[in-house]
Amino acid sequence: MYGPSNFDIRGHLRIRFPEFFQLLGKNSIPWHKVNRAYARQAAVHRERLERTGSTFVIGASFYQIITLTAQGDPEAARNYDYIKLLFLELHESLSEFERKEIKDALYGMLTNVNMDFRNFLGELSVLNLLKRTSYTLLQTERPLIPSEPKGVSIDFHVRNKDKKEYLIEVVNFRLDEDNTKSNDAIEALLQEKIKGKLLATGILRSKAFYLYPVVWGNWEHILRLLAYYQTVKVSFENTIVPLALVPFTTDDGELVHRFGTIDTIFAPPGGIKFSNSGN
Repeated sequence: MYGPSNFDIRGHLRIRFPEFFQLLGKNSIPWHKVNRAYARQAAVHRERLERTGSTFVIGASFYQIITLTAQGDPEAARNYDYIKLLFLELHESLSEFERKEIKDALYGMLTNVNMDFRNFLGELSVLNLLKRTSYTLLQTERPLIPSEPKGVSIDFHVRNKDKKEYLIEVVNFRLDEDNTKSNDAIEALLQEKIKGKLLATGILRSKAFYLYPVVWGNWEHILRLLAYYQTVKVSFENTIVPLALVPFTTDDGELVHRFGTIDTIFAPPGGIKFSNSGN
């Protein structure tokens, strides 16, 4: 039976992904809880294998992507490359105070030992986009209404170079063959994920609130979503056009990552092709 003592995630990360510690900086996370999360997940997988007697597909976690990359998996390597570049860029752009504010997101990337780690990857990707346009991170998980500290909290409280402040909430969701098969399917998805998030958050209570949707899926599914936005002219209050990550390869074989709104990322310069990635 696996227990926390069977895992040394921190030790392995120091060897395989030192960029994690560069971004973490002087901050610390409870590594015994990280090991415990992996032990729990290993126990679940072991129980299922013993109960069913058959193998099954496991959604890749952040740490598994690192491991699979070392084993030569090409799709994992594309994801690894993006995460590494993201961490390096954030390391350069964030102040020590801002790094302290994101340590919970780094912890979440590790302790969600499944594909849910992308909820935190999406948040960090949005933050990186904001930093590129000179936003300053003031606080994470800030109450939507300051006088209600136990009420709804928002992912990022930021300030732009003109000293205007905004509350940015990120909602992540996955695109697949089923939920992008028709306009009706896409509409149902957006109503559930975007409209549902707006209602749950209480958008009408703050003029500073903006929702940033992040979608995950292969480029064909993202193009279907883009076509829906272009033909239906859909819009949601205080919500930007969904963001997505799409990898491209140049004619020279160089991997290029684009994270941006879906109406801008599909205009690559000549000599760039889509990578076959499910993301």
